Amino acid sequence: MFSTTDRILPTDILCGKTKAFRTHEGNKVFKAIIDRHLPRYLEDPSRNSRRMVVGQVLSYLRDEIGVRFLKMNDRGSWTVLNPI
Repeated sequence: MFSTTDRILPTDILCGKTKAFRTHEGNKVFKAIIDRHLPRYLEDPSRNSRRMVVGQVLSYLRDEIGVRFLKMNDRGSWTVLNPI
């Protein structure tokens, strides 16, 4: 079961497509981290190595920055998503 929250933190990554999501501070940091690791991901020939890159990025986001992935639910609060 997913937990919900009404409080958005600056480190949170908001899932959505509008400008409001892209301009949130946590989403900007997320994009910068993805952009930094993308060349290594694209150059890696093996699927397992690519998975390792993704795992390292997710671990960094969770453990070092403390991000949460949030998605607005139909009740107007935020559902906290668990990264794989």
